[in-house]
Amino acid sequence: FVFVDSIEAFKDAKNSPHATLKLYFPVSKDTWLDSELKKAMDSLGTGSWEDIAGRQFAEYKSFYEDQLKVIGKVDNDMAAFLNYYSGSNAVVKYNDRGYLVVDQFRDSYTGGAHGYYFSTFHLFDVQNQKKLTLKDIIRADKKTLTALLEKQIRIDKIIPEKKKNKNHLFVNSLQPSENYYFNDLGLAF
Repeated sequence: FVFVDSIEAFKDAKNSPHATLKLYFPVSKDTWLDSELKKAMDSLGTGSWEDIAGRQFAEYKSFYEDQLKVIGKVDNDMAAFLNYYSGSNAVVKYNDRGYLVVDQFRDSYTGGAHGYYFSTFHLFDVQNQKKLTLKDIIRADKKTLTALLEKQIRIDKIIPEKKKNKNHLFVNSLQPSENYYFNDLGLAF
């Protein structure tokens, strides 16, 4: 499913800045999976894909209009920072053996020096109609997983055993999270 729409900041201005929303969502002919994908891509997860996109655009439009009220009218040379953008691009990362992994990459720019981005992974056992959690995939406890992550990051980043991770990673230790994925090569956080 693809949705793209935008709103102008100043309707009467030539070359007005605008806010654009782009949504790319995988859809399924399977009723259960399509319903789960809607829940994963949208906080309400109800209605058609068009309903979801319309609701998200209405929220985005309201947010942008609120920002414009706070900022007010700006000179043309300052208007570029009002070219807002928000995107959600969900792609199938893995689809094999009855499992589906969707990577939902989101990025946004709301003025300032730079935008931001992040990925959220959604995992499904399609055959058993279940959204997967980390406990469904691996039996190790948090302490064991933390130790494995610490060991691997030291190998990957060549961090000596006696050095603190915080000197290299800005955190004291790496903790496993529910934002993970798997494929034929293994498990990734």
